[in-house]
Amino acid sequence: MSDVTTVVVSVRGDARRVVSPDCAVLGSAIDVVAASKAEALRAAASAQMALVEDLIALGAVQSSAEVEKPPLAWSAQSVTSSPEYDFDKRTGGHGPTGNVVASVSVVISVRDLARLADLGAVLAAHDRLSVHGVSWQ
Repeated sequence: MSDVTTVVVSVRGDARRVVSPDCAVLGSAIDVVAASKAEALRAAASAQMALVEDLIALGAVQSSAEVEKPPLAWSAQSVTSSPEYDFDKRTGGHGPTGNVVASVSVVISVRDLARLADLGAVLAAHDRLSVHGVSWQ
C-alpha cells in the first residue's frame, strides 16, 4: 500500500483599490415655514422652481428613464407638510407654533465633476435649500 499524503494550503489576503468617483449624488431639501399649509406648499413650490431654473441654466436635466447618465440631473422625490414645533422658553415645553413646515426633497446627480464648483455656488444662493448628504458612486 502506498501512503498518500494530502496537503492543504490556506491562503488569505486583502486588497484595496482606490478609483475616482463616477458620480456624486446630493440629497437635499427645500424647507419653508408659513402660517398655513397652502401658503407653505406654494412657497416651497416657488423655491423649487427657482432652484430648477438655476440648475437648468447650468445645463441640468430632469432625471428620467429616457435620459441615461446625464452630466447634471435633478429630481424632486417627495413633498411633505407638518405642523411646526418649537421649544417654548417661557414654559420649557415643546409644542406647536401654529405654523406649517413644507418640505420638498430634491436629489441632484453630478457625473461631470468639473461642474461641482458652479453647482456649489448655485446651491449656496438658495437660502431655503439644505444639502443633508452627499454620496460618491
